[in-house]
Amino acid sequence: MELQESTQIQLITDIKDKIKAAQYKALLNVNEQLIRLYWDIGNDLNKNTAYGNKFIDTLAQEIKLAFPEAKGYSARNLRYMKRFAREITDQNFLQTVSAKLPWSHNLVLIEKLKTMESRYWYGVKAIENGWSVAVLEHQIATGLIDREQGKKLQNFEKLLP
Repeated sequence: MELQESTQIQLITDIKDKIKAAQYKALLNVNEQLIRLYWDIGNDLNKNTAYGNKFIDTLAQEIKLAFPEAKGYSARNLRYMKRFAREITDQNFLQTVSAKLPWSHNLVLIEKLKTMESRYWYGVKAIENGWSVAVLEHQIATGLIDREQGKKLQNFEKLLP
């Protein structure tokens, strides 16, 4: 009887693990779709700059009226989307890095870093290590890329003699 009970417990554990895995994959898919949507919205706004900044305010209000439960479509965030699409021009980066990171991480990458190479490097590291936004900001601020790539950040050799 104990063997049957043990088998049942294992089956329950396996099913719960499958549910968790499916929920996680669904969450990742939702995030990927949201990041792509934000990029598409930003791209549309960049193509229609003739409407001016007031248009973004109007758009934010219209989205709020049409989708009252939706979050993330403030005028400020729409301007971030515009910048995101302007600065992230590499579709491979968008699919392999940006889409795997939350929006807040993407904002850090475009605000704190100037080159696509450094954005890619920190983005990949954030994915690999599961960094929070605070950790990502800290790693950027402390120059992890320079330390990891062996660039000298000290002047000991020059000053010690």
